Amino acid sequence: MDIKFNVKFNVNTKVRCASCKQDFPASLDTKAEFVAGNCPHCGAPYKIPSAALGEIAKRISGVEEDVSRSLETGGITGGKTTTETIRRTYTTSADAGSGYPRDYSRPQPYSEGYKRAAKYLNFSAFPLALWLLVFPRPYIFAAGAASFLPLAAIYLIVKSEGVVRLYDDNKAKWPHVAVAFLLPPAVLAFRALTYFHILSFSALLTPMLVVTVPVTLAAYRYAPDLREVIWKKAATLFVVLMLSFGASIVANCWFDGSETGRYSVTVMDKRISHSTKGGNTYYLTLPAWGPVTEQADVSVRRSFYDSLKKGDAISITAKPGALGIPWYRITK
Repeated sequence: MDIKFNVKFNVNTKVRCASCKQDFPASLDTKAEFVAGNCPHCGAPYKIPSAALGEIAKRISGVEEDVSRSLETGGITGGKTTTETIRRTYTTSADAGSGYPRDYSRPQPYSEGYKRAAKYLNFSAFPLALWLLVFPRPYIFAAGAASFLPLAAIYLIVKSEGVVRLYDDNKAKWPHVAVAFLLPPAVLAFRALTYFHILSFSALLTPMLVVTVPVTLAAYRYAPDLREVIWKKAATLFVVLMLSFGASIVANCWFDGSETGRYSVTVMDKRISHSTKGGNTYYLTLPAWGPVTEQADVSVRRSFYDSLKKGDAISITAKPGALGIPWYRITK
């Protein structure tokens, strides 16, 4: 007597959209390198790498083994043949555009490297900020590192295809580069504003746009956590503006080897501005000179401030700027 067993597998694959957080079915094709398409709910694109599909295939193989084992041990009772149709439904959810499945008990090997890279970038932001704030020597290396780190964070997001996020999300345990992206531009902009004296801030517009536009577009395009979140997009634009502001000033002043004039002036007064947060800013009151047509207070470093007294003569060197942003340097 021949006994036939009918075994049916119903394998459903679903994708969870990163924008609208809705699940929707996606076709399974283990031969393809990627499964890509658009969310039927909000139209956001998604792209799942073959690593995720390979995990699905492993789960299907496990189901086949379970079924074979049950058919070998189960069977004929009291001369009657019992045929059971076994149905197993497995759902694999992955964030659209990331290829990093949420329901995996263990992260994929390719994502572990990105996690470590994101952790290293975030960790390095703290000593870098301390270096630039406390003892920026040599200055160009400290400022260059602060300019490079946020760009490295964006590159990691692009390289990981959405595995690494730009900002931290406590609900979804994704690796992120929030510290590496946020902290260095803020410190760089502060240092550039206090270290160099700019004569025309309007001349900063062109070099800032050269940096701001491509970096912001790259963040908007490749960081999945920015989609449909207006405040994150606004925060990203503000951070990139700080980065372009600081980097433009440093490049303009540091690489400027020329001068347009040298002026000798007398310190008219000195004062210290005390901040409510505990910081102090040191000012010298200087008369009109060269392109500056009226008396003005100029902030200086504390060591330079302490070395002068009212009535001392100082030298001001006006410079055109390597990027066309006029500035000046104050020396004794």
